[in-house]
Amino acid sequence: MVKSYKYNFVYITTNLINSKQYISDHSCDNMEKDYYFGSGKLIIKAFKKYTRTNFKREILQFFETKEGLKEI
Repeated sequence: MVKSYKYNFVYITTNLINSKQYISDHSCDNMEKDYYFGSGKLIIKAFKKYTRTNFKREILQFFETKEGLKEI
């Protein structure tokens, strides 16, 4: 059984130093306590180099279900 989440979205994380961007999807139940910016190898490497405070996340689109994310 697939867990359902309250919030499912596509987001973009931007490096405020060099303007590089990372796009992915994420799901959570509490937007106020969600500080997820990504977990891919490249973005983790960038966090270590530039520190996480030099990144911002913008939500591009919400989806009703996690399965809806896979359709884009």
